[in-house]
Amino acid sequence: MPTFRDAATVRAQEPPSTPTSITRTAAALCAAAFGAALAEPHLPGGRDYADDFAPDWSPTVGAALAVPALVLARTAGRRAPRSLVLTTGSAGCALLLWSAGGLVFDLLRAVALLAGVLIIPSEVDWPGMLTRGLALAATSTTAVALRGYQRSAAEGCRGCGRPAHRTRPWFGLLALVAALPHTLTKVYWSLGGTAGATGEREADFANGWGAVVSGVLAMVLALALTQARPRVLPRWTLLTAGWAAAAVLVAPNLPAVTGLLRDVLGEAPPRVRHAIAPEVFPVVSFLVWGVALGLATQDFQRRTRTRTRCPRRE
Repeated sequence: MPTFRDAATVRAQEPPSTPTSITRTAAALCAAAFGAALAEPHLPGGRDYADDFAPDWSPTVGAALAVPALVLARTAGRRAPRSLVLTTGSAGCALLLWSAGGLVFDLLRAVALLAGVLIIPSEVDWPGMLTRGLALAATSTTAVALRGYQRSAAEGCRGCGRPAHRTRPWFGLLALVAALPHTLTKVYWSLGGTAGATGEREADFANGWGAVVSGVLAMVLALALTQARPRVLPRWTLLTAGWAAAAVLVAPNLPAVTGLLRDVLGEAPPRVRHAIAPEVFPVVSFLVWGVALGLATQDFQRRTRTRTRCPRRE
């Protein structure tokens, strides 16, 4: 009968769950984002269209917080205060992600420039795009490294050290609730309602049945992700749809929310305040919807893994 080895023996013999290369890559990207942010004002070709989404200090402070957390996670390991490492690293990731909010507009402008499309301005803030791209890459790799540290430093399985997964079906229910305002509003406008619709947007809202269908499908997807196992569709279809929908909802609305945060902090210029004031509720609801859908997809992915046995059993 297979038995688990002693947890202390396993942790002493096995390497950390996060490879050293990932931690080093994350630290290097943080340092690169830090340097790019400092050099950005002195480089030619800069534009100011993305300056309203995040303060200038966010990439430098974020990198300055993330690098010490990565160093502690790699060198000190379980001897370092776990809460300090995770809190500092998470704060750094949040600031780096905030600073990368305008990358969506950088990519749209770059595509418009390369394709010769004049729907949106084609002037690209190349120095800022470099900083935001490095910040996003640093965020991703730092999050992976911190996740590995969190696993290795937590009390989990005696065989592999991983904490037991706790099912969180309420993520899917939260995504369902977050989808209701958008879907019900589209139904109301499609039936001829005009409350909340002003100016030229009213004509667009009259043809909103496509948005209604997409909203209903998103709610069905959220419910499907709360199930213990796939029943009708294959697992990979639900995962693909969940991650794709979460990305579509989060990517365009995250920069708008960062602009809203700057407005709350009093750092946004008046033109930004007038632009985002009518869109506060839909933007925030879309972002909550996307984040909840992403968390529900992650929970479903971990919950429905086919391999459930500990890989380090004897």
